[in-house]
Amino acid sequence: MRVYVLVTGVSPLRAFITKEGLARFATEKYESPAGPNLTNMHMHLTNYAINKDSEEFVFNYDQNRDDVGHKRSIKAVFRQIEEKRQAQTRVDGQPRPSSLDIWNSIKDIILKTLLSVTP
Repeated sequence: MRVYVLVTGVSPLRAFITKEGLARFATEKYESPAGPNLTNMHMHLTNYAINKDSEEFVFNYDQNRDDVGHKRSIKAVFRQIEEKRQAQTRVDGQPRPSSLDIWNSIKDIILKTLLSVTP
């Protein structure tokens, strides 16, 4: 996930988080790093510069669609999470985290990161 944050002050801390950003996906299904797959960058990295050369990379050529390909908008990913969340429950019967839960966790990580570098 690429989320953009504008920091306008550090004492007091003032930061603005955009509600939009990018989600990037690897072009091969993830497997824990081991033996032969250790050097498979298409599996372990989501970097566009690496994955765009993969035969599996899906480009999005339609500017009106933000839910296609290996590089998507965060809003599109959250829509997909909500669609799947409503259709499924966890094995233990508990509800899956919502996109709001995930977004709040992202904001919490941003805040903690900023606090870690402030006086």
